[in-house]
Amino acid sequence: MISNWRLLVRLTLVICSCRLTVGQGIITPRYAILQRTHYEWLPHISDYDMDQAFVVADHVIKAKRAHEEKIFKGGRLMKPGQYPSSARHQHLLAPKPKSSKMERITEKFEEATNVIKDMFSLTKEQVTLALPHEELKGREALKAAEQCHTHFMSSGCMDSKYRSIDGSCNNMYNPTWGKAQTCLQRLLPPDYADGISVPRIAKSGKPLPPPRVISLYIHRHMDRPAHDHTHLMMAFGQFIDHDITLTPITGGAQMIQCCPHDNATHPQCYPVLLPQDDPFYSKHDQDCLNFVRSAPCPLCTLGPCQQMDQLTAFVDASTVYVNQENETESLRSFRDGKLIVTKVPHTGDLLPQTDDAQKDQCSVPQRNLFCFRAGDARVNQHQALTSLHTIWMRQHNRIAEGLKHVNPHWDDETLFWETSSKWILFVEYLPVVLGSHYMDFYSLWVLESGFTQYNSKMEPTMINEFSTAHIIMSLVVPMKIKNILSSGIMLRNYFFLQAVSPRRGNATGLDLAAFNIQSHDHGLNATGLDLAAFNIQRGRDHGLQGYTSYIQYCFGVEIKTFEDLDRFMTPERRKRLQDIYQSVHDIDLFTGGTAESHVPDGIVGPTFACVIGIQFYHLKFGDRYYFEHHGETGSFSLEQLSTLKKSTLAKVICENTHIQEIQRYAFRFPSSSNPISHCHVLEDLDLSAWEDFGHKKKK
Repeated sequence: MISNWRLLVRLTLVICSCRLTVGQGIITPRYAILQRTHYEWLPHISDYDMDQAFVVADHVIKAKRAHEEKIFKGGRLMKPGQYPSSARHQHLLAPKPKSSKMERITEKFEEATNVIKDMFSLTKEQVTLALPHEELKGREALKAAEQCHTHFMSSGCMDSKYRSIDGSCNNMYNPTWGKAQTCLQRLLPPDYADGISVPRIAKSGKPLPPPRVISLYIHRHMDRPAHDHTHLMMAFGQFIDHDITLTPITGGAQMIQCCPHDNATHPQCYPVLLPQDDPFYSKHDQDCLNFVRSAPCPLCTLGPCQQMDQLTAFVDASTVYVNQENETESLRSFRDGKLIVTKVPHTGDLLPQTDDAQKDQCSVPQRNLFCFRAGDARVNQHQALTSLHTIWMRQHNRIAEGLKHVNPHWDDETLFWETSSKWILFVEYLPVVLGSHYMDFYSLWVLESGFTQYNSKMEPTMINEFSTAHIIMSLVVPMKIKNILSSGIMLRNYFFLQAVSPRRGNATGLDLAAFNIQSHDHGLNATGLDLAAFNIQRGRDHGLQGYTSYIQYCFGVEIKTFEDLDRFMTPERRKRLQDIYQSVHDIDLFTGGTAESHVPDGIVGPTFACVIGIQFYHLKFGDRYYFEHHGETGSFSLEQLSTLKKSTLAKVICENTHIQEIQRYAFRFPSSSNPISHCHVLEDLDLSAWEDFGHKKKK
């Protein structure tokens, strides 16, 4: 009867996006307000029905725990000595204790959703769009909701001059926005095969092409250097990525082994299956690559799964300072506001040594070789990344020392927080990535004069599509060893292999501002570490919709045929996609996005420019502590802002390395408009702008 049913109207958030116009071969964005209304009927779900769903969910979870224990007792665990690369990968992505607790809470809602879906024969659309808005009722459901919400409760916010370590209270009315260990948000609803958590399938109902097959055919590595950009661009992009996003996987204390692929694997396994004739892995008798699904995040509702971010969403240098108070303290010297360093003669200060050499999957203590620790656990992935961590640690200590000279009366606490607040990471970076058109559209340029305004209604939380599908990283790191340029070193051979002797320091130096970055396109590695396959698999794991959905979302353009993609990429690339995907709507976001032709004076295609632009628009205007904002407790004065804007990354490199000359814009190669200059010519921060005149008046 109609009385037993009700109409649910779902209004999506109004969000800034763009529509596509083509003029003179340039894809130009225009403002459009996207507001979708979804009408989905739900049957009447009684208190008893929902209560029973959560009771059944408890039984299912107990059975899962028993199955999990049986698997682990059977030896299906990752053995670091036998699988070092996979073990290191899992070690880095392992959930923190709180994240593990959040995953356990999410399980109950996921299993209850499965029960209700089967009980009422709900469609995928009903589960995805309507069920999240269903009111929770019944004793067991309300008990689960109360337990869930306790993880997001705030004890109250104080208007502080400095941002909190964990990112909480950036927004005084929504304290968890952008906070570490909270759920991601989405541009589009998820596309799970069952509407809940099963990875996406093809429009025909068949499985999508295997990610490894797509990688071999579409993303094969090609040496196509981008002649305008130095390799520092890649390293810095990864450094920024590590500052704002880290999605944990299922696991915790136990490291899951998903390969070989058989029925004895963990339920959270989602291995990358390999073709029998794989040009690399067939020689090693492997049938899959180990892949563990991301840990789900509790939305405290029924409906589809969402993932979490263990880091703060803000560009707040958590790569240097961490985002948990006890961990930040472990990096501080508590003297003059400085960070702990390892003193090495003739080399300069290095990062502190690891405090867990036996278990960090990196150090070789028996050979007196130790890896580093910093604000992010991925500091030791490769030498380019480690170098940037070292530079910014030195920069912090250099500024702290300068502020101590300007304000001798400042104590350690004041010096530390005043130093860490001056952080400008994407002033020079984003224009190179997005190009001027998208920088204009998303208002991302740093102003020549004046201030910007914080928007308390803008949620800065990390977007799933950005954190999952976006990558600006080359797989070949050109290295200059003893002034001899090698032909390049595959990153897969250098991950976690820069452990150093505390007596010798780093034996190998990088000159990242002097080498070409690889073009940001579909050409990635075909052997060894297959990042393309992993990115495709992770997108499906997270329920990201197909590539064409994001063209529709960003530009209002409906793609009906493969040929329609010729507006976004070359016919040659479109044909390769057509060869491997059955439907144009099956194309994965990562694969489609990297296949696009670059936007003018940028290094990504228009769809990725849209996703990146929206993300950084939110991060800029939704961050109360963004350095250009005026009228906030922690806002800079006009004089301070002026000197901050004059500082360049090139000068930071100069002051914290032995480099004597460098081009002003370090991400671009030297040219007539970007000449190499002596370091002393480049302008440094004028710390006199931070002189505490109020203290002198009191005297």
